[in-house]
Amino acid sequence: MMSIGSVKSAGSAGNYYTDKDNYYVIGSMDERWQGKGAESLGLDGKVDKKVFTDLLKGKLPDGSDLTRMQDGVNKHRPGYDLTFSAPKSVAVMAMIGGDKRLIDAHNQAVTEAVKQVETLAATRVMTDGKSETVLTGNLIVAKFNHDTNRNQEPLLHTHAVVINATQNGDKWQSLGTDTVGKTGFIENVYANQLAFGKIYREVLKPLVEKLGYETEVVGKHGMWEMKEVPVEPFSTRTQEVREAAGPDASLKSRDVAALDTRKSKETLDPAEKMVEWVNTLKETGFDMRGYREDADKRASDIASAPVSPVKTDVPDISDVVTKAIAGLSDRKVQFTYADLLARTVSQLEAKPGVFEQARTGIDAAIEREQLIPLDREKGLFTSNIHVLDELSVKALSQEIQRQNHVSVTPDTAVVRQSPFSDAVSVLAQDRPTMGIVSGQGGAAGQRERVAELTLMAREQGRDVHIIAADSRSREFLSADARLAGETVTGKSALQDGTAFIPGGTLIVDQAEKMSLKETLSLLDGAMRHNVQVLLSDSGKRSGTGSALTVLKESGVNTYRWQGGKQATADIISEPEKGARYSRLAQEFAASVREGQESVAQISGSREQGILNGLIRETLKGEGVLGEKELTVTALTPVWLDAKVAVSGTTTGKGW
Repeated sequence: MMSIGSVKSAGSAGNYYTDKDNYYVIGSMDERWQGKGAESLGLDGKVDKKVFTDLLKGKLPDGSDLTRMQDGVNKHRPGYDLTFSAPKSVAVMAMIGGDKRLIDAHNQAVTEAVKQVETLAATRVMTDGKSETVLTGNLIVAKFNHDTNRNQEPLLHTHAVVINATQNGDKWQSLGTDTVGKTGFIENVYANQLAFGKIYREVLKPLVEKLGYETEVVGKHGMWEMKEVPVEPFSTRTQEVREAAGPDASLKSRDVAALDTRKSKETLDPAEKMVEWVNTLKETGFDMRGYREDADKRASDIASAPVSPVKTDVPDISDVVTKAIAGLSDRKVQFTYADLLARTVSQLEAKPGVFEQARTGIDAAIEREQLIPLDREKGLFTSNIHVLDELSVKALSQEIQRQNHVSVTPDTAVVRQSPFSDAVSVLAQDRPTMGIVSGQGGAAGQRERVAELTLMAREQGRDVHIIAADSRSREFLSADARLAGETVTGKSALQDGTAFIPGGTLIVDQAEKMSLKETLSLLDGAMRHNVQVLLSDSGKRSGTGSALTVLKESGVNTYRWQGGKQATADIISEPEKGARYSRLAQEFAASVREGQESVAQISGSREQGILNGLIRETLKGEGVLGEKELTVTALTPVWLDAKVAVSGTTTGKGW
C-alpha cells in the first residue's frame, strides 16, 4: 500500500530519514535517488544528508534557490512522504526468513510506482496574468528503506520523499498545488492513491511468485499476502490504526489515524529483537525451512517450464473514459481533472504507463467535445451529457407550459374541510401546468405540504399520483390519514409510465433531489399525458444537475409555502468531549425511559462506537436494558450500478 504525508520540517526530516536507527535487520537503508529531476541535478547513488536537507529547504545543488523567507522564517514547503509498505508476509519472509531477494523485489516495485507518480509532476505558471497548472514530468525523489513500525514489528517499507521542486524549462519551481481546481501535483496524487498502491503491489506480486512463493488476495483493492505465512502476531500496529479510524475509513483517514496513534520511537537491540521475532514465529508452528524449500522447488519448476505468450485484452481507452464521464455525470454537474483521471485509471489495469494512457483518452474526449472545460486551464469540466440534458429540460418544460392545460371537474371534486395556506390558495387559482412549492419544516412539514397539494387537486376533481423520494419517505407519507387511498410510489413509476394519469396531477416530494435525467423522464411523461406537475421543494441537498434551478430559469413559477410546524433546536455547550458524551447518553436514556422516540447522531464510526457504548451502559444502569448481552454479526449490502461496478476502487477479487 501507499500512504501519503507532508514533510513538516527540513532539518528534522533530514535527521529522521537518514538515521541508522530506522533499520535493524535489513542491514542498510539502501538510500538512493530517483527521478528525472534528480538526474538533471547529477544526483545518483547514495543520498548525502546535507544535500538532502538543503533540497528540503529549497536550496538546489545547481545554485537555484526556492526558499521563501517571511519574517526571517523559511516558509518553503519541504516536500511529501510517499511510503510504500510491503505486504506483511513479505516483510516476515525477508527479515525473519532471511530471503533478501524479496527486498530487491520490493525495491523494484517501488521504483516502478514512483515512475508513475512522476508523470503527475506539475507546477503553476502565470500566463496573461492568470495562474495555471502545467505538467513538467520530473521529480527529485530520495528513497530510504526502513524495516520496523513503531510497535517494533517487522515492516519493510520505503519512504519515497518527493522534494518540493520540479524543472520547468530551464528553471526550477515548486510543485504546483491547486486546492480549488484540484489540478496540482499533490491533489492528483491523493486522488490516485489507491492506483499507486495497486501498481506497487501488482509489480511486486509476479516478482514474488517467480521466487516460488504462492500468493492469495486477502482484502480490498487487490491486497494480497503470501500463502500460509503467519502475519497476525506481527500486525498489532495495523489493528491499532483500524480501531482508531474504523473499518470503513478512507485512506486519508487511516493516514491521519496512523499519525494520531503513533508511539514515540524506541531504541532496540537488533539481535534481541530478531530472537523475539523468531520465537514469536515458532510459537505459531510455522516451518520456515520447509516453506523456503517448497518455494525453491516451485521456482525451479517455473524456471524450467516453457514460456507461453500471454494474451492481454487492450481496453478501448475512449470507451473507458466515456464510462468514467458517465459515472461522474450521474453524481456531479462539475468535476475536476483529478476526479476524471482517478475514475479512468481505476478502470484500467494497474501497470506502468496507465496514467499516460488515461491522459491520452481524456485529451481525446476534450478534442471531440465530450468534455467541456469550465476554466482556462482545463481543470474543471462538465460533460456534453449535462449540457444536452439541461437544454432538453428547458425545452420540455417550456413546451408543457405552452401546450398543457389543467382541467377542473366538479363532478369528481372532493370538498375540503379547512382553508388552504396562502401558497396553495394562489396555486389553486393559477392552476399552472407546472409549479414549484418551496418551504421548510422537516419531514412533518414536507408531509403537510404534500397532503395540502393533494387535497387541492382533489377539490378540483383531478386524480393524484405522489412520487416519494425514497422508501422511507413513501412509508411516512402513506401513514398520513389524509393520504389514505392515494397512490404513493417511488421514482421507478416515472420509468414505467404508471405515474402519469391523463389529465391528473403528479406531486413530487423532495423534488430538489431529482437529477436531470429523472426530470427528463418526468417532463416527457407529463407532456404526453397532459399531467399537471407540482414539485415540492424542501430546500435540502440538490440532486445532480440542480433540476429545479433549470426549471426556474425556464419560467416555472415558485410558490412559497409557510405552513407546517418548524422544528426547534436547543444548543448545549460542553467543551470536554467525555463529559459531552456522558451527558448525551444520560439525556438519551431519560428520553427512552419516558417513551419518546429518540435518535442520537454523531459522525465517524469510532465516535459512534464510543457513544453507543456509553448509551448502552447508561441504559443498563437504569434497568432499561438487561445485563445479558448478545452480539449479532450482520452483512451490510452495497448497491452499485453498472457504471460504478467497473471501477477498481469498488469491486475486485476477494471483496
